[in-house]
Amino acid sequence: MRLRRIAVFLFTAAGIASAGTIGYSVNETAGGSSATGTITTDGTLGTLYGNIVDWDLTITDGTNSFTATGPLSGDDSELGFAGSDLTAISSNLSFDFSRTDGVVLFFEPPPIIGRDFICFAANSVECNYAASVVLVLGLGTQQFSSQSGDEVIATVRVH
Repeated sequence: MRLRRIAVFLFTAAGIASAGTIGYSVNETAGGSSATGTITTDGTLGTLYGNIVDWDLTITDGTNSFTATGPLSGDDSELGFAGSDLTAISSNLSFDFSRTDGVVLFFEPPPIIGRDFICFAANSVECNYAASVVLVLGLGTQQFSSQSGDEVIATVRVH
């Protein structure tokens, strides 16, 4: 019995605890653009490695808008994910912009030219701006907001 309790503690402390899905609210701004909506994870707490199961995010520049939906909300966009910079806790999602390997990207699927996308990036390879939140509406509006360190990008939704 003692060994089982220790194992449960170790798995929980290692960040692989799971308790059903968790919905997080997003409200980001970059220049004159904003991204609002939700990101839903599988309930994993700790470092996330592709544990996002759905999203419903709208980018707007005041004139134009684009809504990216995941597989459970309309399935009209894709998720790109790399690195270990996204962390979930019971109250929020945070992204470590000071690292060099991570990106979380919600985008229109190819072959659309001038794709709309929302990007949280630690380096400039994926989204053109290092350590930034990048919001792009087609070939027109491209806004970014420089970030540093571990920043909250979404807070848990209250039902």
